[in-house]
Amino acid sequence: MAKKDFLQQKYCEINQLKNLLQTYPKEYCETIIKVMEKVFDEITEYLDEETSKLKTAVKKVQHQRVFTVDELAKYNGKNGAKSYISVGGIVYDVTGVSKWNGGNHYGVTAGKVLDKEFAQCHGNKLSIMEHAAAVGVLDTNNKREATNNDDKNSEINSNSREGLRYYKIEDISKFDGKNGNLAYVVINGTVYDVTSMRHWIDGSHYGLSAGRDLTEYFETCHKDEKDILKKLRIVGTIIE
Repeated sequence: MAKKDFLQQKYCEINQLKNLLQTYPKEYCETIIKVMEKVFDEITEYLDEETSKLKTAVKKVQHQRVFTVDELAKYNGKNGAKSYISVGGIVYDVTGVSKWNGGNHYGVTAGKVLDKEFAQCHGNKLSIMEHAAAVGVLDTNNKREATNNDDKNSEINSNSREGLRYYKIEDISKFDGKNGNLAYVVINGTVYDVTSMRHWIDGSHYGLSAGRDLTEYFETCHKDEKDILKKLRIVGTIIE
């Protein structure tokens, strides 16, 4: 079972058990909690296996070069340079890959860390990268610093009201994250872009779909996690 499908299934199981806790008599609670613990153990075991697979892949290239983000940027496929990208902490040479022409791949450019883009387009199908040679690993400290800077810029942009658009609710259905579309969701009348969020893949998030008003879902599942919205880029508001 694919990682995405497995986690979605377990998410649904946990939600069902949570609902049982709220509706069943107290004498059943202990049994329900034990079942929940089993589900959590299954998730932990699965993620440990995935982590082990990644560590094995990293070991295969650990003797090779360590790239900083700045060094990786030099391999952008331009002016005779090779085309390198980083996915999952591993640096791949995509120079000879047919769909990477001149350092370009459907609007994505080489010389970058493409974890978010890869997850968005290919989920967790790392087998796709078998067509590219692993040439090194990414400097994790350097990557963390770059990610932190991106997160700060993202938060600044998400709170900026410049260039916001007004949408009718029926317009949002076009932004479903499918076939290259952007993925937008509406929460309390505000339109958020979730295209690059790692938990949103191809417009899907644990069984939910982009292009919709998810206020009811958010208020139910994330009512105590309002900070989640600060990580999303605001692109507009809903008008009647």
